[in-house]
Amino acid sequence: MGKSFINNILNVPTEKEIGQYGLIPFYAVADEAFPLLKNLIRPFPGRGKRKLPLDESIFNYRLSRSRRTIENTFGIMASKWRILRRPIIAGEKTVNAITKAVVVLHNFVKISSILQ
Repeated sequence: MGKSFINNILNVPTEKEIGQYGLIPFYAVADEAFPLLKNLIRPFPGRGKRKLPLDESIFNYRLSRSRRTIENTFGIMASKWRILRRPIIAGEKTVNAITKAVVVLHNFVKISSILQ
């Protein structure tokens, strides 16, 4: 997916109207290994090399937490549903349906385990 994103092959949605906030662009969250791109959020460079200003340091911390949460959640889902362990070779509609189904199943299993 990284190469597809960098080469602008992915079908990244355009901005979307979000209530009172107006048009909001879609972004992917990445780490320092990725280049700075239009729809890619990555940390400010310089960890360890220079002392980051407080606002950049806070941004990096929060971005890192969100990326870890995404990776952990995907890891949990991939351990339960093998279809996520390799690239899904299917059309866009099918991939969207599979992704939504896995998320719904993940949430159902999580809620069911809490209720028991």
